[in-house]
Amino acid sequence: MAGPHLEHSPLLRKMGKCPKLSTLAERSCAAAVDAHWQRAMDLHITTVPTHPCGGKRLTGFAAYEDFVRLVGKSR
Repeated sequence: MAGPHLEHSPLLRKMGKCPKLSTLAERSCAAAVDAHWQRAMDLHITTVPTHPCGGKRLTGFAAYEDFVRLVGKSR
C-alpha cells in the first residue's frame, strides 16, 4: 500500500486496542484481506457498500424501501 502506514496514525493510537496496532504492523491478516479484495474484484464490486442478492445488487447507501424491492425481486 502506498502512503503513510496506518500503524503510525495518531487517530488509531487514540483508539487504543481497537484495532490492534500490532495486527496492522505485522500484517497478520494480509492473506484474509487479499482474499476479500480478490473476491470483490471477481464479483466486479467497486462500490462500498454493495449488497448482492439473487443476482441483483444494491450499491451505495440506500433507503429501506430499496432493500425491500431488492429482496422482493430475488424471491
